[in-house]
Amino acid sequence: MYRFVLGIRSAVFRGMFYGSLPEKGDNAIDISDIQRDAFGNMLSFLYTDTMDNLTADNVFFTMFCADKYDLPLLVKICSDFVVNQLTPTNCLETLKQVQSFSQSAVGSFAVSIVERCLTLIDANTSAILQSDQFTEISQDVLQSILQRDTLSAEENDVYLAVERWSAAACAGGALDTSAANRRQMLGAALFHVRFPLLTNTQLADGPGKSGLLTDAELLSVFMYQSATVKPEISFPTERRTEQRQVVIAATIFQAGDEVFVHTASDTGEFWEPARICEVHPQHVTFTLFRSWIMPGTATADKIIRAKDILKRAIWFTSTV
Repeated sequence: MYRFVLGIRSAVFRGMFYGSLPEKGDNAIDISDIQRDAFGNMLSFLYTDTMDNLTADNVFFTMFCADKYDLPLLVKICSDFVVNQLTPTNCLETLKQVQSFSQSAVGSFAVSIVERCLTLIDANTSAILQSDQFTEISQDVLQSILQRDTLSAEENDVYLAVERWSAAACAGGALDTSAANRRQMLGAALFHVRFPLLTNTQLADGPGKSGLLTDAELLSVFMYQSATVKPEISFPTERRTEQRQVVIAATIFQAGDEVFVHTASDTGEFWEPARICEVHPQHVTFTLFRSWIMPGTATADKIIRAKDILKRAIWFTSTV
């Protein structure tokens, strides 16, 4: 019976059981590359069409399992779970987990997860650069962050975080923290730090003393800062522009002390735990707990009461 159910729900299982090369015999099929909890989640989904057992520990394994057995709806459920659980404090770890799977394992859904993570990093750059998790990211993730034009931090803070990351990378590789080793660990990521944006004092006290830049690179940056006709240099020179989220609309749901805001904006749609600050006849003020969005004020288009749930439709006209 189980073969029939699995074969109906998954083209991969259908090929295994009923295709031109079906599995032989009645013995158990050996599946060695799937985590037990993840496989159990997939079986539960196949039999019930529901998924109630996802956790931060098993969601990526479940996504891998769903992709392997051609279950795009379950892959989407896993992806939505990850996106809805993202916060500034866990986005780096999530990026690391996404990277640990091959592109085929998470498919196109990886793009939305990565972009949501990077958006959170854009808006919370200073805190994330100073976090312990920052020194644990891979060189590829570091480079993808440094390439961003929309980081909301001073470039000197970016540079200091890069120094910290390179020292930790050397320690993790059992290397001394010489300038040569730190440059080797950084690789191409070094050339996404916008050294020309540092002040002369920051340059002298930072890379000038640490040795992270060669004498020729340091001189080229000083020349770029001082010369009337700017020479070509190896580092980006444009200032990063912090992007603020433009909230188009949101709905506040409140039941007792539990408050959630569903926002629709130029960066997507998300559920966010919130705290209602003040309720007025024509507007509501609120603070979102897990978002990069600053405290906001919203004008109420209408107020609808339904049993014990108070639902307010809120429309925004300005950048939050």
